[in-house]
Amino acid sequence: MVMRWLTRQWLHGALTEAETDARLDQCRSHHEALLPRLPPGLRLLLGEQDELGYITLHDGAVEWWASDGSRSLTLELVCGNEQVHYRRVLIQYRGRVELVGADEHDLRRWLNDLHTEFLYDEVDVLSDGRFEHRHLLSNDEEFGVRFEDIVVVSAPLSVSALREYWRRRRFEFSSAYVRLVWAHAAGRELAWDIRRHLSNLAFAVDQLRHRGDDDDH
Repeated sequence: MVMRWLTRQWLHGALTEAETDARLDQCRSHHEALLPRLPPGLRLLLGEQDELGYITLHDGAVEWWASDGSRSLTLELVCGNEQVHYRRVLIQYRGRVELVGADEHDLRRWLNDLHTEFLYDEVDVLSDGRFEHRHLLSNDEEFGVRFEDIVVVSAPLSVSALREYWRRRRFEFSSAYVRLVWAHAAGRELAWDIRRHLSNLAFAVDQLRHRGDDDDH
């Protein structure tokens, strides 16, 4: 288990109401105490406003990510809501980067899955001078990233751009499905991958329809 307060048990109601509230209060108090020691990027992710307002990673979907070993880990997310508006947020962890509770193979499985969303996160300062950013994902998986520095940049995302994002994802997974079918026909055992991509494609179409309905209203 990587998360300290906002765990799977906390998320799924396995705790009493008092315990659930206490966990959230403890996490918030911990983050508030850490704020003066954090770099600007982490402070943004914990609630400081920039020129666009607040950043929230809750329900953030992965658009792109890349790992450069211990040098850097980069995540690009589409996130936000109607209250804080939608953004494309790029997070780059830099310097002595280390994954906690997962490896790159795990990240590849989780972050390449269209169903995966970022739900809750926690931040800590380590005794060796690095920082730790922990994430709880919608598939109940969790991982942490240890690093020396972080860069966070973002840009506003209009509803039309959001719809285009889902259109592109639908095309990407449709194309991937076609490639997998041909590979399977050639004798490779990829039935599980085909089912996963079909599920992702159906999910993308459903998301696109809902985004379109919201835009029409």
